[in-house]
Amino acid sequence: LDTVLEAHREGLKAGDVSYATLCAVLYCFIAFRCKKKLALVKQDLIDLGKEAKVYRQESLWNLVYPLEQAILILMGHADRPNLLDFDAIPDESSDRYNMSDAKLASADMLLCVLYYFQMLVAYIFDDIELAIKVVEKYIELDERIILLKRGCIQGYVVGSEVVFLYG
Repeated sequence: LDTVLEAHREGLKAGDVSYATLCAVLYCFIAFRCKKKLALVKQDLIDLGKEAKVYRQESLWNLVYPLEQAILILMGHADRPNLLDFDAIPDESSDRYNMSDAKLASADMLLCVLYYFQMLVAYIFDDIELAIKVVEKYIELDERIILLKRGCIQGYVVGSEVVFLYG
């Protein structure tokens, strides 16, 4: 984790705010997977999100919103815990993507991340049927995403989890 956060800082020092923001996104994803306390990951999301906004990197930062929703669900801040429909994210965040916006905009990478966290939360809440339905959506989407086929590490991680769940 420290290495990714250091890469983020180095990107800012070099003036490459897109690289820095991407490192911040990856840092949050990895922190969540490494069993860092959810409240601490949530605080990182808030702090790094403010920074992304200052540097006008909101479009790249949108990739963390499914993670934020998953964290809020796992912390008990959502009415329907196994559906990632952004009901746990406060209303003042209306500039954020939701699933239908992502579909309309053909934001495949955002949908990929969204499906991943839907699958994960459904699995955590032992809703295997929903998790499998989401995996099927992910697989359909994965066929369209070139980035994942070129060896993106996120694609390998998600792909291995899809194989675990779906077979």
